[in-house]
Amino acid sequence: MSFLPAALAIGGSVVSAMGSISQGEAALASGQGMKSAEDYNAAVLTQEADQIGRSAELDISRQRKAAGKLKSKQRALYGKAGVLLEGSPTEVIVDSAAEAEMDISVTKYNADIEKRSKLSDAAYRSYLGSSYLEQGEQAQTMGYFRAGSTLLGAALDFSSEYGSKLTKKGV
Repeated sequence: MSFLPAALAIGGSVVSAMGSISQGEAALASGQGMKSAEDYNAAVLTQEADQIGRSAELDISRQRKAAGKLKSKQRALYGKAGVLLEGSPTEVIVDSAAEAEMDISVTKYNADIEKRSKLSDAAYRSYLGSSYLEQGEQAQTMGYFRAGSTLLGAALDFSSEYGSKLTKKGV
């Protein structure tokens, strides 16, 4: 009785099982790499959100300073011209201040929208990275299951083909 066909079949099954494990490990490595990339993207987006907030604070500070200068300039010019700060001149100063506050509010609103968008994108990137890692882990697990199934199938085939012959010979 020749065991060469059986040995070749078992060897082929072992190689196939190793290939399944290798595929699973490669999928896991890919998932880990994608997670790292998406974590990096999320960190960059979070930094961009912070920069938007800091930039808005600077813009608002500049706007407040410019509004203050305008108010002072208006008062000085009215005073130089001998105009009393009553009625229309006061309304102009108040209007200018209100307009400056509206500009500041718009700057805050726009910055908040941009910042939230960046943070939302960062959260999505983080989720995406976790999803890639999970897919890699699942593929790795499936690789182990395929390897086990292949080896068990080979053992069953060997047992079916040679089990009774080995039992009769006392092996």
